Amino acid sequence: MSKVLYVTAISKAKKILTYCFLGLVALAISACTSLTEGTASPSKIKFLNKMASAHLEIATTKAEQEIGLSNRTELDTDSGMLFVFNSDVSTCFWMKDTYVPLTIGFVNKQGKLLQTIDMKAQTKGLLPQNLPIYCPAQPYRYAIEMNQGWFARNNVAVGTRILAN
Repeated sequence: MSKVLYVTAISKAKKILTYCFLGLVALAISACTSLTEGTASPSKIKFLNKMASAHLEIATTKAEQEIGLSNRTELDTDSGMLFVFNSDVSTCFWMKDTYVPLTIGFVNKQGKLLQTIDMKAQTKGLLPQNLPIYCPAQPYRYAIEMNQGWFARNNVAVGTRILAN
């Protein structure tokens, strides 16, 4: 069964973005470890920006992170995946077997959105060795994959901090 985390986005001026991302991580990890098969306890997370909502699957294990959103031909408008790493990483992403265009947001351990990159959907028949690789400009602790353009449409800009509700 897929683990789901509910996300709510709320608009605030960048200057008042002082909340910490660690609460989000604690909630995400807590939600992951406390799930029993067939049950889920949704948690709310606020993007300190424009009103929006999203459902995030949580990938905490290496196996979950390797699969990511692959083998999907569609993704609900406000759905995506939160990748949680135990330490800062510079891991690159690719779109192997992912047929939905995505935008990835790289987030540091303090919860600041460092960068977003639009990623093209894999074209059927394209060999894995020919797929583009999408690398962050700097190390990050968390990555969030959403439908392409979600961050821009919801005014979740570089510098936005995330907090747990």
